[in-house]
Amino acid sequence: MRQMLRFGLVFLLVLSAYALPDESIYNLGSAWQDQAGHTLQLEQLSGRVEVLAMVYTHCQSVCPAIIDSMQRTESSLTPRERKQVGFVLVSIDPTVDTSEKLQDFAGLHHFGPGWRLLRGHPEDVRELAATLNFKYRKSSQKDYAHSAMISVLNQQGEIVQQQVGLSGGAEERLREIRKLLSR
Repeated sequence: MRQMLRFGLVFLLVLSAYALPDESIYNLGSAWQDQAGHTLQLEQLSGRVEVLAMVYTHCQSVCPAIIDSMQRTESSLTPRERKQVGFVLVSIDPTVDTSEKLQDFAGLHHFGPGWRLLRGHPEDVRELAATLNFKYRKSSQKDYAHSAMISVLNQQGEIVQQQVGLSGGAEERLREIRKLLSR
């Protein structure tokens, strides 16, 4: 009996060490599909610093600038740092942005192995957008009006820095990433 009690206490201690903070976006219970067609939970991204943005693949205005900024951040990291940082693009148009479309988009932009492109059910996209304070709406049959935002998440999925708008923020993002990696 004493041994079972000890095992139970050790199990609870280990479990509490892996509990996510209340503010973590990884607490969202939604399922997502990546560019390879694999299904995952956001919690599976935990353990690494993640740079995340919401975009759509046929955007001709804001999204290319967001992606360019994220790629510049990636290229500013050392090879060792790149192994510890992930880059995530979440589609706000999951009806058009199928896994195949995301795969083609990743190839077109030469995204490396540290990049994940995700699509989800529209209600899950809305929930994630609300959690990030990201605003979007359909502005025409084909296009969206949306925030220009890049978020840095710590290893537990908490938002630690957000760049809102297209100017500035890249240096602060890089500093925050390096600060998180040094812990």
